[in-house]
Amino acid sequence: MWADPASLVSGDDVFVARALVVRILTVVLSAAWLFCPAAADAQAAKDAQPAKDEKEVREEAEEAQRAMDIFLREQKVLIRRGELWAELDSFYSTDSRDSFIGSGAAVGLANVQTKSVVSTLVLRYGLLNDLEADVRVPFVWAEQEIDFGVARQNREQAGLGDVAASLRYQVWHERAGSPDIVLSLEGRFPTGDEPLLGTGHWNVGATIAVVKTFDPVVLFARVGYNATLEARGRNPGDQVLYQMGIGYSLNERVSLSTQLNGAVVGSTTINGTTVRRSNLDIINLQFSVTTLVTKRLFVEPFVGVGLSKDAPDAVVGINILSRF
Repeated sequence: MWADPASLVSGDDVFVARALVVRILTVVLSAAWLFCPAAADAQAAKDAQPAKDEKEVREEAEEAQRAMDIFLREQKVLIRRGELWAELDSFYSTDSRDSFIGSGAAVGLANVQTKSVVSTLVLRYGLLNDLEADVRVPFVWAEQEIDFGVARQNREQAGLGDVAASLRYQVWHERAGSPDIVLSLEGRFPTGDEPLLGTGHWNVGATIAVVKTFDPVVLFARVGYNATLEARGRNPGDQVLYQMGIGYSLNERVSLSTQLNGAVVGSTTINGTTVRRSNLDIINLQFSVTTLVTKRLFVEPFVGVGLSKDAPDAVVGINILSRF
């Protein structure tokens, strides 16, 4: 009768054999892992992956925040050093007001109705991370009807408007208890023909803007002063500008904003004589929707309504911004 093979080996011998097999397999697998290039590369990539992912996530978050803040491009410095942004701002406006119209040395009160279409090419360039330079080149079509009561006059003009340039510098970045603070200087040049395409006067001004975030809401405000230089014995008055508004990001692609824009314009002087009732109080309310269409293209339709008799009655337009 044959004996069971297992009965010929003791329990201790079986345990030793099994332990030896386990050790041999461990050594073989470890050697294969260490000397296999693909495995080594995979392990190295795995070790480096967390740091790479963290950097990418941070950069993507910063870029997403800049995209959501595009509607604040007039209040903040969003452009970085060496970047170029091109923007085409177009709008149609209608306006009806009583205004003093001069003819030679005579000045009379008339009802003025104006329709205009303005397309402005805006170029923004980042000189430094917190300093940008802007140039604005407007092209204007305007039609105007002047009613003196006993006579009417119609005129129409089209062409280049008043070119403007500005510098904007962010002197302070937002902290927990303080807002962004941005200073700007602007000059406007009388390149447009009077009276519909341009003012015929040089303007120099400065503004200060503040922006504070209460996620997901952003509050912003701006105040400034524009000095108008006299030309040919006439000065239409200096301007005190102000703005306040609120923005809200619906998601990473769409933002809504509402802003109140105002200007207090001083009285017109002709040959040193102040024209009575020629000062202006301009207030309008604007609603905008800023949408990220592609990674570098933004579209911003807007509508505005006049809240004072000196403001345009209605404005409707669209801004198209491309980042290079």
